Amino acid sequence: MFGNSLLVPSKKGQVVRINPRNGSLVGAPFQPPLKPGVDVDWLEPAIIADGQEFMIADKTGRFFLVAADADTSLQKIAESQFPGTVRSRLLLVGETVFAVCQDNLSDKIVEIPAGIEIEFGKSVELPGGFVAGPVKIDDSSFVVMLEDGNLICYNTGLEEQWKVELPADKIAGNPELIGAEIVIAFQSGDIWRLNGQSGETVLKSNIGQPISSPPRRLGGRVFISGADGTLHEISSE
Repeated sequence: MFGNSLLVPSKKGQVVRINPRNGSLVGAPFQPPLKPGVDVDWLEPAIIADGQEFMIADKTGRFFLVAADADTSLQKIAESQFPGTVRSRLLLVGETVFAVCQDNLSDKIVEIPAGIEIEFGKSVELPGGFVAGPVKIDDSSFVVMLEDGNLICYNTGLEEQWKVELPADKIAGNPELIGAEIVIAFQSGDIWRLNGQSGETVLKSNIGQPISSPPRRLGGRVFISGADGTLHEISSE
C-alpha cells in the first residue's frame, strides 16, 4: 500500500495509484521517459518517508524517487542510473533502501540512503548467485537467498550475521517473515520455518504436493497454493 492506494507499475512505463475500494485511478500517474516500443520491467518499489514517497527501479538500472502530491499526481524527485542491472525488489530497512544489483557478472547488495537524492553507497558482493529476497527481519537486518541454497542474514552495515544452508531446491517465490519466523516454501512441497534472529530451524513440513506460490498472510491466517490450485492453510504460530 502507498498511503490509502495500491501502487501499480505497468509494462508501458506508467506507475499508477488505484483506490482498492472501487478500482478507480487516484490522480495522475508517474511516467518516465521511454523509447518507442520498449516495455519497462519494474521491480517492487520501497515505500519511504512515512508513506509519502517511494523509490522504484527497473531491471536496466534506472532508479527513481517519486513523491505523492496529495491525490493529484505523482512527481519525480530524483533519478539515477546504476552502472549495471537490478535483480531484486527494493527494500527499506531502517533509513536505507537495499537492492541486489549486478555488474561485471557478480551479484551484490547495494545500499541507497533514503534522502532527497539517489546515491549508491556501500555494497557487498554475494558469495553466489542471487535467487530471492531481500526480506526484512527487523529495522536492522534482512536476508537474501542464493542459488546454492544458502540463506544469509545481513545487518544494515552489510555485515553477515548468520548463514544457513537449505536444500538447493527451487523455491516458490520470496521467503516471507511471519511473526518472528522466516517461512520458505519449496516447489517440491517442503516448507521450512526458521528463527528470524538466528536462522535456526523451527519446523519442517510437507503439504504432500508441489507448491506454486509463496506463503501469504491474510489477517492472522497464512496460506500457500498447491500446484493443482488447492489453497492450503498453514499454522501462523
